[in-house]
Amino acid sequence: MSLALDGDQPVLHMATESDGLPTVNGVQSDTSGDLNGFSTFSPDGAAAFAHYTEFSADPQIEGFGVAGPDGNRVYAFNDEREEYEVVAELPGQSADARDIVITDVNGDFLMDVVVGNYESENLLYLATAPGEFAAPVMFGDPQSRTTALGIPQQGCVVEFVEDAINLKHRFDGTFAQPEPYTQTATGSRDAVGSRFSDYLVEVSAADELILYQGCPDNGVSPVVEVGSFPGRDFAKADYRDATIDGIEDVIIADRNGGGIVIPAVPVDGLSAPPISIDGPPANAVVVLPIFGIVTAHDDRYRYYRAVAPGTFEFDSEQLVSTPVTALYASSVSPRIDVFSATPAGIDWSQVEPDAADLYFIRLTPDLSEATFATYLGGPGDEYGVFGVDVAGPGHYVFGGRTRSAGFPVTNNAQQAMSGGQQDGVLVEFDLTESGVDTDGDGVLDADDNCTLASNVEQIDSDADGFGNACDADLNNDNIVNFADLGIFRLAFFGNPNSDNWNPDADFNGDGNVGFIDLGLMRTYFFGPPGPAGSLAP
Repeated sequence: MSLALDGDQPVLHMATESDGLPTVNGVQSDTSGDLNGFSTFSPDGAAAFAHYTEFSADPQIEGFGVAGPDGNRVYAFNDEREEYEVVAELPGQSADARDIVITDVNGDFLMDVVVGNYESENLLYLATAPGEFAAPVMFGDPQSRTTALGIPQQGCVVEFVEDAINLKHRFDGTFAQPEPYTQTATGSRDAVGSRFSDYLVEVSAADELILYQGCPDNGVSPVVEVGSFPGRDFAKADYRDATIDGIEDVIIADRNGGGIVIPAVPVDGLSAPPISIDGPPANAVVVLPIFGIVTAHDDRYRYYRAVAPGTFEFDSEQLVSTPVTALYASSVSPRIDVFSATPAGIDWSQVEPDAADLYFIRLTPDLSEATFATYLGGPGDEYGVFGVDVAGPGHYVFGGRTRSAGFPVTNNAQQAMSGGQQDGVLVEFDLTESGVDTDGDGVLDADDNCTLASNVEQIDSDADGFGNACDADLNNDNIVNFADLGIFRLAFFGNPNSDNWNPDADFNGDGNVGFIDLGLMRTYFFGPPGPAGSLAP
């Protein structure tokens, strides 16, 4: 937005929609802006959809399958044009489709498409090459009225039906005669599967949650747990880690109000009590990995931000013109794609939970390194547009604007709170001060291996220069992401006397890897480790 020279050091400030810009000794090491809104994806009519990361091996794309009245399509994200496009038109029409699953059904490492129809036969499209499919293989009885599909294992498609016993379809080149998957009819409304296990969860007509185990070779699937919830009117469900504790949860939209989260431990069954989210009646719900939950209603979307394990706070909402009947979310760092099915077609939103924050940076004369860089802002949009001035060596003043009600102000501010839809802000940095201890841990910033996280003992178990208190980068690739979360899960509940002890995952240095450490990991997710003043040039 503007540029000045401090001697021979360029100083600039700007606005950013990125949550991954590096900071050096920053007063705010992470972004804190709002999420973006929803925008139209496609006018094509659609009844159901599904998504699979790495839909094909060559090229690697984000696949998105749609069953619509004009035929079944597979959409993929085009990185160059930054939009979705049709990559495959599947033969056959399925205007009554209720569910789609995209997965490898026959073990040939190609992603196949399975469509569950309500009043016609179900369809299996086997992939012959990335993005190419053979004619559909039909299976199932049209009278079954399919409500959902589950594929817990290769070669086994589970059909959940409305008023009859759920069915198991074995596939080995062709479909065998269907077998009962359950013992009694449950009037299935919906079913979801875990991405990390072979469990399936059914939402029954009696508002029960039934957890089934896998796809056994003989007999029906054993029931692990049944949970009854009187007074509920369950709709669509999701099954993934919503409470950021490393354990998969069942998340259900409740037509009587809001959504609920039921922590689930597959080995032990469903646990109670559920976590209720206040809000209007919901038609669908979806988890934004790490960040929170989106619920869909007749006239709006609502986003609930995950602030701690099992705790969600209402963040924002977006009005819609037509009721949403289904949602799906996909994490593509640092963006989260949210898809919704409506009577008018498919909507697609690129959600960035943190966007448009004020950013200030001082560079070395050759522009190769930052000697100081920071975010500054509250939970809203901030822009630096009014210029920057050098009051003296290392002493800067710059102006901008903010829509945030939480932008930080000093005690002597003329106006301590926002007073308009958009307010001007004036910020002063004095980097010449000596003896600065930003986090108040008794270690000066210049020597501190975590300048924004109090760590008196300066523990750095992997000796990479970043203290454990600000270093959730467990594989040392300079970004905290799902690879680090996988390493953390292996160390969860570990201590120095356990086989899974990993001192690098003990961020707070208490000798245990637990929920406090998980919360700290979430703080640094999709960002770099640090900052560490001791590593500054």
